[in-house]
Formats: sequence, structure tokens, C-alpha cells
Amino acid sequence: KLHAIYEHMYAKNIMIWHAFEYFSTFPKPAYAAMFKQMLSKPFDEKKIFEAPSVNRTGAALGLANLHDTSSVDLIITNSEHLRKSSDANCTEYLEALGMLKGEKARAYISSFINSKHAETRNYATALLKNW
Repeated sequence: KLHAIYEHMYAKNIMIWHAFEYFSTFPKPAYAAMFKQMLSKPFDEKKIFEAPSVNRTGAALGLANLHDTSSVDLIITNSEHLRKSSDANCTEYLEALGMLKGEKARAYISSFINSKHAETRNYATALLKNW
């Protein structure tokens, strides 16, 4: 029943970020295309930390919750965009990649081991420790 409520909110563009948060936590396989579409949209540099960006991280986590290993490259591309300003911005993408596993995800997460941000460095180390 909650899915129907959030799908209505999404369709009516009402508090869309809440709907996306719900979708990413309790995804249906049918949402995979929507998540990939969100991650494929061009970046708007003026709104990098506003709702569309939050929807991107939600989409990455949704794909991870669906165990969609074909999305690893798309998640890395989105993470790299945020990494330009600070690798501390990438933790939700790292979380998604940590859920998906795979060699490419592992290699990417490993690239954060030498982060100048202790929290990011520690998070990457923890993800790899539990690989």
C-alpha cells in the first residue's frame, strides 16, 4: 500500500525526494529503469546538492538493493562527478558499490583508501574489510 502512495507522490511531483528515498529502500524490479534514467541525466552544477542530486544517490542505493550489477559503471560515473569537489561527497555511492561487490566496485572503493578525509578513508577501509 505504501508503494502506491509513493508512486502517486512521484507521479504528481510531490516531495519527490521522499518518494525516491522510499523507492531506493524498498525497490521493485520495475524501478531499475527509473533509477538508471536518474543516474544518466546530465549534471546541473548549480543544483549539485539539491533534490536531483539526492535522487541520484537514492537511485544508486536502489540499484544496489536490487543487486543490479550492470549499474556499477553508472554509479562510478556519478560518484566521480561529486569526487571532483571532494571525495567526502561519495559515501552513498561507495555504500551502493559495497553492496554490489564485484572487482570493478572493489577497485573503485580501494581508490578512496588514501582520502584526505578520515571519515571517507575509514568508510572505504570498512567496506573492503567486509568484502
